[in-house]
Amino acid sequence: MRVVRVGDFSMELCGGTHVARTGEIGPTLLWGERGVAAGVRRLEAVCGPVAVRWAREGIDALEQVAGKVGVAAPAGLEGVDRRLDALRALQ
Repeated sequence: MRVVRVGDFSMELCGGTHVARTGEIGPTLLWGERGVAAGVRRLEAVCGPVAVRWAREGIDALEQVAGKVGVAAPAGLEGVDRRLDALRALQ
C-alpha cells in the first residue's frame, strides 16, 4: 500500500494497482514501523484474513493470560502487574 494525499484535507492508504478498490484489502493490522530515510517511515502490516487471524490470536492470548491471573481480559495487564508486584515482594 502507499499513502495518497488529497490536498490538505485527506491522507489515505492506497492498495495500489493490484486491487480495484481499497475495500478489497479488508481489515488491516499494523504491527510495526521504522524509519527508512530522513522523514520517511515504513509501516508494516498484514491485511485481510491474515489480519483477522492475528487479531483473534492476540485476543485469545490476552484472555488466557487474564484467566491465569484471575481477572477479566480487559484487566489482563493490570492483573499481571499485581502478580509481579506480589512476586517481587516475596523475593
